[in-house]
Amino acid sequence: MDIHVDSLPMAGKAFRFSVREGVGNTLIEVYVDSKLIHAHDCDDPPCHEMAMVPPRTRGATLRVVATDTDANTETLSLISKES
Repeated sequence: MDIHVDSLPMAGKAFRFSVREGVGNTLIEVYVDSKLIHAHDCDDPPCHEMAMVPPRTRGATLRVVATDTDANTETLSLISKES
């Protein structure tokens, strides 16, 4: 499985990414620091996703976690930039 980022996350802006090569249903979760901001079950990979990064989160860690039906997990961590 692979997480592809369209652009770096920015506070107060939409963060777009895709998850490719998952098997079956893929649960996608996005966290800012440890707070869940987006969750989606994708049943037809590749999964094209968008999550709104909360304002005033510059410097926070944004983490994308994708887990497919076979329990394969891919994690990507990025730092939120100023918008």
